[in-house]
Amino acid sequence: MKKRAVLYAVFFIHIGMSFVILPFLPDKVPFHWNWKGEIDQWVPRVYLAWMSLIPVILYAFLWFVVPRIDPKKESWKIHSRAYSIVIVAVSCMFIPLQWLIASISLGFSIRMDIVVRIFVGAIFLVSGNYMGKIRHNYFCGIRTPWTLANESVWRKTHRHGAIVFVIMGLLMIAGVCIPHQLTSVLVSLSGLAGIPYIIAYSWFLYKKSAGDEITQRVSGER
Repeated sequence: MKKRAVLYAVFFIHIGMSFVILPFLPDKVPFHWNWKGEIDQWVPRVYLAWMSLIPVILYAFLWFVVPRIDPKKESWKIHSRAYSIVIVAVSCMFIPLQWLIASISLGFSIRMDIVVRIFVGAIFLVSGNYMGKIRHNYFCGIRTPWTLANESVWRKTHRHGAIVFVIMGLLMIAGVCIPHQLTSVLVSLSGLAGIPYIIAYSWFLYKKSAGDEITQRVSGER
């Protein structure tokens, strides 16, 4: 409860300071960067203030709504700690991102393309560390048709997926350390190749499981 109170305090201060700093920002603030790290979209500064609400809305939905509307409520009691750590990391990621945008608006030189890759890589690392603890549910985790259809496939996919997610996170962060810009981006993007791999892995497990069931059924009939 104390940890949650600290989180709520962070949200409150973040929102309050976002509106306090608003008059000091230029009329237009950067909002999007291309792969070269160049700003390619500007928005009115008020967008930045409303952006401060994203962490609160996201956290409230993921923590208070999702577990209550999922039919598999027992799963949420088992993996609540792991889930809470992941959603706090995901929700709070928007806080430093917003303040970095504000800093750039005030003239500070920051490579947002690098920052975003580091943040996304960190999310993959955090998720990977807790992925294996997420139990069968309809909202959180590696939700493919095959993991949702078979709890055994879900468990095996998430245990394997945990390793893949950590590798993905490490690749994205390692890409930042490469001097050549194009190579750096390619190394970072290569980490995302783990996503189709995990999808294919869950399909393979499901097919194998179905094949084993047929074999057992035929053996039993004999």
